[in-house]
Amino acid sequence: MPKQEYFIRYATIVKVLNAPKSFEEIRRAVEDAYHDRGLQAVGYTQRTFQRDKNDILELFGIEICCGSESLYFIRSNGSIYEEVNLRMIEMFDLQHSLHSQKNIEEYVQLQHCGTEGSENIHTLISACADRRVVRFVYRYIWQEMEGVRAVYPYGLKEFDKRWYLVAWDPQKGGFRTYGLDRIHDLEVAEEKFSRREDFSLEEYFKDYYGIWSTKEPPVTVQLLSTSQYANYLKSSPLHPSQRIVWENEDESLFELTVYPSWDFIQKLMTMADQVRVLQPDSLRDDLVSALEGAAGYQINKSY
Repeated sequence: MPKQEYFIRYATIVKVLNAPKSFEEIRRAVEDAYHDRGLQAVGYTQRTFQRDKNDILELFGIEICCGSESLYFIRSNGSIYEEVNLRMIEMFDLQHSLHSQKNIEEYVQLQHCGTEGSENIHTLISACADRRVVRFVYRYIWQEMEGVRAVYPYGLKEFDKRWYLVAWDPQKGGFRTYGLDRIHDLEVAEEKFSRREDFSLEEYFKDYYGIWSTKEPPVTVQLLSTSQYANYLKSSPLHPSQRIVWENEDESLFELTVYPSWDFIQKLMTMADQVRVLQPDSLRDDLVSALEGAAGYQINKSY
């Protein structure tokens, strides 16, 4: 059997187990996937499924278990490896779906995202693991200038389809975030640094939306949303702390605990016609000022 058929099964099994399923439901999903791709939908047996379960665990670190009522589910360990492997499986499934169709450009349009800086991801991960100082030239957007930095790399964070380096900058005496798309002439030095054992990327960003951090404490934010936009916020929460306080046919009140960074204010600006900030007052004032500034720029700008 061609190797791609194995991966079609793996991708289908992982995708269908977004909720507990019986073997019969898994079998139908696998055979439907074969049929959709023009392959012979041979009978899928329990024995083959058991082999696939073992392969998925060995290759991708994704454990499939059998729970009550003989329903199968994915036991998540919450690791970054699991998340990366799930994305990889999803991308394989998408790629194969696209290749199996003729004239695909008639039906699918992709967003052309830049990948500048992604070539440094492996080097920076290795530098983090080896605790080696990195040096690079950094292009600052707001100042429209470049500077040479020598920093202690602690980790990488993905946000809004971009990658960022989180590092301790000894010259500035604190942690800083650097966009990989603005890093060039990267070098890994022989010099090593002592990593702070109390540092955690998850803890560092847990109270923030985006990549900008501060020493200020988080605040309780209340957002009043139209019923239509509430469906979007339910399916794509702004922050892990987000919860629904109450809702009715017309509106929903959401509450979350987050620091109102500029990233967060920019996000609120995109939904200002559907979502109203109830508290804190300072965030509402900052949002109004940002919106007024944007409106003034649009009105007064002439060419």
